[in-house]
Amino acid sequence: MDENEFFRQATLRISGSLNVETALQRFFVYLKEFIPIGGMFFALYDPHLHLGRMLASIWPDHLPKPADFFTPPRQFKDFLKRNWNEDAQVRVVNDIDREYPESRALFTTLWPADTSVISMDLELEARRLGRFTLFAEGRHRYRPEHARLLSLLHEPLAVAISNMLQHEEISRLKDMLADDNRYLHRQMLQMTGDTIVGAEFGLREVMEMVRQVAPLHSPVLLMGETGVGKEIIANALHASSARRGGPYITVNCGAIPEALIDSELFGH
Repeated sequence: MDENEFFRQATLRISGSLNVETALQRFFVYLKEFIPIGGMFFALYDPHLHLGRMLASIWPDHLPKPADFFTPPRQFKDFLKRNWNEDAQVRVVNDIDREYPESRALFTTLWPADTSVISMDLELEARRLGRFTLFAEGRHRYRPEHARLLSLLHEPLAVAISNMLQHEEISRLKDMLADDNRYLHRQMLQMTGDTIVGAEFGLREVMEMVRQVAPLHSPVLLMGETGVGKEIIANALHASSARRGGPYITVNCGAIPEALIDSELFGH
C-alpha cells in the first residue's frame, strides 16, 4: 500500500469535521479497510487523581460503554501511573492472559478477556496528551504492520486530541465569562438602583409605557431632567425585554465630542 496516501486520507478524515464524533466515525470507517477494529477511543488518565476519562469513542453495541469519567480499580494505581509516565509508544496486546496476566482484572473492566488491543500514547511538543486505542474481538488480531500503520498517524491524532482539549477550555472560559457578565449586571443594577419608588402610584403610567415598549425591537428615547431616574427606567426596560440575558451597556454622551456623537452611537 502507499503509506503517503494512507496518511493523507486518514488525516483528512480525522480533521475533516469540527464535530469530533463525526470525524471519529469517518476515520473509523476508513481505518477498518486496513486494520481489524471493533471500536476505538481517545482516553486521558490523571495519575494524581487516579481518574480516567473518555474524550470520544466508538463502541460496539453489545459491549457496555464506559462512563465518560471512571475510576480504575485501586490496586492498579501504581501500574497505571508507571505506564502513563513511560516514554510514548505503541502497545499491542493480543493475549492478555499470556502477555500481561497481572493486569487482566483491569483489562476485563473494558472488554472480554479474548479481545485484542492496540494503543498509542499521544504527545505534542513533549507533553503527554492522552492515548488512542483500537480493539477487536478475538485473540491475535493485530500484527506488527498494524502497529506500524497506526504509528504513522501519531501527529494528526495528537493534534486532534489537542484541539479537543483546547475547545473544551474555550467553552469553559466562555461559560465563566457569561456568568461573570450576569453577576456584574446584577451588581450594576444594585449600584444604580433597581427599585423604582412609586411604580404602583405616581409612576404607574410610566411603568405601563415600559411594559408596552419593552417587548418591541424599536429604539426608545427617555427624556427628563438630570436626576429624575432615566437610567433606572432604562434598566427596567432592559430587564423586561427579550434581551435581558444579554449585555447592557451605558455610554456617557457628555464625554463624547459633539462632532463624533453620531458616529459613536449610530456608525459612520
